[in-house]
Amino acid sequence: RVLALEVRENKPKELDLSTGWSTEEHLRGKATFSNINLFGRARQFTVTATASRLLQRLDGTYTVPWTLGVPWFTSLNLFGEVQNQPGYSLRTGGGLFSFGRNLSSISQFQLTYRHENAFLSSVQVVPAPDISLNFIRAFGLSLLLDERDNFVSTQKGLYLNASAEMSGSFFHGSDTFFKATGAFKWFHPVTSSTVFGTAAQVGWVGNYRSLNPIPISELFYAGGSNALRGFPYQGAGPLDPQGV
Repeated sequence: RVLALEVRENKPKELDLSTGWSTEEHLRGKATFSNINLFGRARQFTVTATASRLLQRLDGTYTVPWTLGVPWFTSLNLFGEVQNQPGYSLRTGGGLFSFGRNLSSISQFQLTYRHENAFLSSVQVVPAPDISLNFIRAFGLSLLLDERDNFVSTQKGLYLNASAEMSGSFFHGSDTFFKATGAFKWFHPVTSSTVFGTAAQVGWVGNYRSLNPIPISELFYAGGSNALRGFPYQGAGPLDPQGV
């Protein structure tokens, strides 16, 4: 018996458009164009534009699933961003280079290098930073465990993400600091139509043998719809003596 199979490739290109409204960002919009099979070699290319009253960002990402014939992915992300935060405005531009591999179907680790220039303006916080232009040159390591059954409509599963990053003048940057973050999410079905979910995020940043203050753009702020909803956007602190 002869069995004939015909395989047709699905369309690799996709365009996503979305818009919405929030009390913090007001009108916001997002447009994403992606090609998940560039050159017919499973390479991915994505361009994303985001706009709201707090954030305007444009970035492009190119990812190669295999590097030099081995199953290690390589990714390059180039970005430009303008933030209008309470107390300051920030313009950043640069790139993020990532190199890593999947340890299993649910786990991954990667090494990163961040090359970023940040320009601070319209500063209202007291005391104002002495340096308005920061050159961030940082190496990082991240670990990911994601066993959720569905990324969009999760019914059960655990998500863990931990990362650490070192920025220093010894990497030809202007600021020296160490930064660590962690994220936790857990979902469990209670009934056929009810899911219990909980999440937490932690972060720590500190100087590393440096007398220079940590750039404002690298500090952590709490408050708002995504963190401590009982507070206004970034209203939980840290705040300056004027409450900004």
